[in-house]
Amino acid sequence: MLEQNELLMLEQNELLVLEQNELLVLEQNELLMLEQNELLVLEQNELLMLEQNELLMLEQNELLVLEQNELLVLEQNELLVLEQNELLVLEQNELLVLEQNELLVLEQNELLMLEQNELLVLEQNELLVLEQNELLVLEQNELLVLEQNELLVLEQNELLVLEQNELLMLEQNELLMLEQNELLVLEQNELLVLEQNELLVLEQNELLMLEQNELLVLEQNELLMLEQNELLVLEQNELLVLEQNELLVLEQNELHVLEQNELLVLEQNELLMLEQNELLVLEQNELLMLEQNELLVLEQNELLVLEQNELLVLEQNELLVLEQNELLVLEQNELLVLEQNELLVLEQNELLMLEQNELLVLEQNELLVLEQNELLVLEQNELLVLEQNELLVLEQNELLLLEQNKLLVLEQNELLMLEQNELLMLEQNELLMLEQNELLVLEQNELLMLEQNELLVLEQNELLVLEQNELLVLEQNELHVLEQNELLVLEQNELLVLEQNELLMLEQNKLLVLEQNELLMLEQNELLMLEQNELLMLEQNELLMLEQNELLMLEQNELLMFSAME
Repeated sequence: MLEQNELLMLEQNELLVLEQNELLVLEQNELLMLEQNELLVLEQNELLMLEQNELLMLEQNELLVLEQNELLVLEQNELLVLEQNELLVLEQNELLVLEQNELLVLEQNELLMLEQNELLVLEQNELLVLEQNELLVLEQNELLVLEQNELLVLEQNELLVLEQNELLMLEQNELLMLEQNELLVLEQNELLVLEQNELLVLEQNELLMLEQNELLVLEQNELLMLEQNELLVLEQNELLVLEQNELLVLEQNELHVLEQNELLVLEQNELLMLEQNELLVLEQNELLMLEQNELLVLEQNELLVLEQNELLVLEQNELLVLEQNELLVLEQNELLVLEQNELLVLEQNELLMLEQNELLVLEQNELLVLEQNELLVLEQNELLVLEQNELLVLEQNELLLLEQNKLLVLEQNELLMLEQNELLMLEQNELLMLEQNELLVLEQNELLMLEQNELLVLEQNELLVLEQNELLVLEQNELHVLEQNELLVLEQNELLVLEQNELLMLEQNKLLVLEQNELLMLEQNELLMLEQNELLMLEQNELLMLEQNELLMLEQNELLMFSAME
């Protein structure tokens, strides 16, 4: 990671950082490193590193790292990292990290952390902690604790959480979602969807639905639903729900819930979250992502990272890290760390660290690291590394890589890769990929894909797909799809996709993705990765790319790469 003259390299879950006028260069701007099948090359401000099936590439201040099905991309000070279903996004000194069953949110000096069924919220010097079904609220020197069947409410931009059979509602362009026989309503060009044999009709903002002797009618922002002796009425921003003898009423920003454990509602451009089959919404330059019970939010150059019970917060050049009862504080370039009898001190750009027989010393732009019989030395812009068995050579912008019978060649922004009988070639913004009798070609905004007797063609904003008797047509910015009880509708620049409990919504340059009850939202120059209407998403070895009305998706060991010109 290269950020503000800082070089960040990740090797075996270890972080190396060179800060302030520290540069990684080799002889005459060329670095060749061979260490037991591992090679790191830096030439003309381009860094390429391969470590155990891990690829790190830096071209014109752009960093791309692939580490065991993990993708890290740095483009113009923007970093996107996916590590084992973990998503990390860096945009203009903004870091977004999602790692495993941990929920962490930072909004305007506000910290929200979920760590093993523990909820911690810090809002304007107010601390709220939920630990093992225990609720603690501190508001203006006031302490409130409710244990078991907890209800958490934060008045004024209220926060309400109800776990299990969750109900979630967001006022103003409201989103209402009820999991399990799901109900989803979006006001203003409203969409109502009920899974399992559902019928969905949208006509002039009126929705009529019949499903298993259940009647649902939406007329002029009013929702009436009768489902198994359950009555739900929404009239003028008021929500009344009767569900298994449970009552929920929302009237004028007031929320009352009686149900089993988790409802979270945040109004007025705030956070909407549903635990278990999670839903997450972030508005106004705020990126909120929930993926496998993990939540990360980046707002206004503030960095918040949660990694395996580890909390890292960066606020105004101050670094605070909590890592398994370990406290690390960085204030004004001074670092003190106490970590299981391990001492790390950084004073005036000098770093001395002793951690499990590992020695790292940084003194006046010189870095020496000894770690598990591995030696890395950086002295006066010279780098030497001894590690394990991979060969990588970069010569005049040409990359030749041999790694376990895999050949990768990069010549003048052209990528040719052969990996297990798979061929991928990128030449002048044209992508040709052959993988297991599957052909995908992208040429000048036209997409032609043949994959197991499935044909998809995109020409001049028109999409026609024939896929196992399934028809998808996009004409004049309107998309209608029927695929095995799956509905996709595009109306007036708004995209709504429902595919097996998955919701994808694009509304006024906003992208919202729900996959397997996971919700991802991109809004205003926020990236998951979004660059000039381009969306790059890697999730469970799946890569999704949206570029100038072009959709390209590779799944299951399929690799999509595009040059800096793209």
